[in-house]
Amino acid sequence: MPLGFRHPPGIDGMWLPTPFRNPENDISPDDCGHPPPVPFPMSIYDNIAYGIRHHERLSKAEMDVRVEQALRPEVLLLDEPTSALDPISTAKVEELVAQLKGEFTIVIVTHNMQQASRISDNTAFMYLGELVEYGPTAEIFQSPKVKRTEDYITGRYG
Repeated sequence: MPLGFRHPPGIDGMWLPTPFRNPENDISPDDCGHPPPVPFPMSIYDNIAYGIRHHERLSKAEMDVRVEQALRPEVLLLDEPTSALDPISTAKVEELVAQLKGEFTIVIVTHNMQQASRISDNTAFMYLGELVEYGPTAEIFQSPKVKRTEDYITGRYG
């Protein structure tokens, strides 16, 4: 079933993808099949606060604290941040990660062994949802303790 786009009540100009079709609120994709742009005319504060307000009733002061927490994360999760990038763009992302790792804990999900060995301090190898091995990157790549880790790193499987 094609993905529908519904205009949520009370949020002017914001379109959210929904896994169902609603003929009253559906909009047509352009000639190439792309959905229309997703404008967020509200402030960053209002966009973050919308989700919080939807689930909780908070005072303005409590809401300000929650929004401040959302704007100042301790951990950044990057899921395949360079998977479709050219080498120059990949290098720029890796430089940015190197700059930010002093301020944040950064968790990167990647299948790129070279990238993992270049930019990580610690490496976790997971297979089918199981943590197989974790340790300092140099140890994991140079002398893994678990055979499955060694097999994956050397390209025997995966």
